[in-house]
Amino acid sequence: GEALRVALALLLSGRPQVLLLDEPTGPLDPGTTTLVEELIRERAHAGAAVLWASHDPAQAGRMGDGLLYLENGRLQGPERDTGQFAAIMERLQHPTETNRHAD
Repeated sequence: GEALRVALALLLSGRPQVLLLDEPTGPLDPGTTTLVEELIRERAHAGAAVLWASHDPAQAGRMGDGLLYLENGRLQGPERDTGQFAAIMERLQHPTETNRHAD
């Protein structure tokens, strides 16, 4: 977790215009996760483009403006209704037998 905190601090201090983040808060405690989310939200509000990969439906709802997702090997979305993010992610994490073989 400590190495990730340092890496994120260095990354954000450079005021990047594009952030590609893969589970950036995964190993962090809840307090640090909140801090990182706030910092990234600030960068987004300042005009940075943020692509955030997450398996956490609650975090996707907090942080996302749109949800892009892979389903049956195809890119879907963007879903703009943040209230739907959790249901979509739950469906993808626990596919039914029908969804698994659909094409």
